[in-house]
Amino acid sequence: MIMTKYNNIQIVLLSLMAIYFSQGALHEIGSLLTRTALILIWLISTYYMAKCWSSDIHKNTFFKAWSLLLALNVFGFLLTSDIFDPVNYNVFKGILTFMLPFYPFYYIACKDMIEIKYLRYFLLIMLPINILNFDWSANELLYGRITGNLDIVNNAAYTFVALIPFVFLFKDQKLIPAT
Repeated sequence: MIMTKYNNIQIVLLSLMAIYFSQGALHEIGSLLTRTALILIWLISTYYMAKCWSSDIHKNTFFKAWSLLLALNVFGFLLTSDIFDPVNYNVFKGILTFMLPFYPFYYIACKDMIEIKYLRYFLLIMLPINILNFDWSANELLYGRITGNLDIVNNAAYTFVALIPFVFLFKDQKLIPAT
């Protein structure tokens, strides 16, 4: 039963992340679906952050450093930024979306219940989504240049960089058989 619970959390969290990051390419940006996925990612992650801190898992130095960095970002945002400015809010949203999912996966990994196959599936799902997002972003960039806005940066390539660690999950398997 415990294994099933952790498997379900992994599947749900990775699916929510795929839904959230596919906005723009597969569905509308800022839709109810993506907002719901983001809120659920934050809630699940916050729950596991509390579970980590209430157990003996939080004694790890890396965990403490990650948590300190998250706290510095949150308090720095709340004390110095205009909360209602959309640019600042998007930066803050990006920080939380990047940093909070660490906690559920850290908790599950500390319990030795993480399933590598789900992380592999996540890579195989996210790669085409990132390709579509890159294409969508490039089209938006071209449209911006046509309309005269030259102050546009395409940061879509960073999502490919974020997937690089997942490639090493295939290190012992031959994806393309040798002839």
